[in-house]
Amino acid sequence: MIGENKSNNQQGRSKLPNQEHPATANNWTAKRKYSIIIGYLRGSAALWYDNILATIYYWNTYSVRFNNLKRLVDPGDHLPDDYEIRLFLNGLKSNITARVIMADSGNLRATINKTRTTEAETYY
Repeated sequence: MIGENKSNNQQGRSKLPNQEHPATANNWTAKRKYSIIIGYLRGSAALWYDNILATIYYWNTYSVRFNNLKRLVDPGDHLPDDYEIRLFLNGLKSNITARVIMADSGNLRATINKTRTTEAETYY
């Protein structure tokens, strides 16, 4: 009997037309999917997400503000790379700074990219 029910359920599923995933059927964007998933986080997963969100916000704000300020101070891009890198690193959190310094990126863009990678490795 149990085997029959299982078999009947499986047959019923196979007879259904191709089902689209709800996200596809409702034309949800990646941003919408992300916001829905966040709503289901509970306990330590929600706490982890809140910490990551704060880090991402801090990182994006710092990176944008640093680049905007650099353009104002040095519109001709004449500052030495080492000096730009030191200025950038001084604004990072210390646990990230040490790891980025060891990578010796060479220029500001590479240092910013290395910082993104380092932060992702740290929190994921």
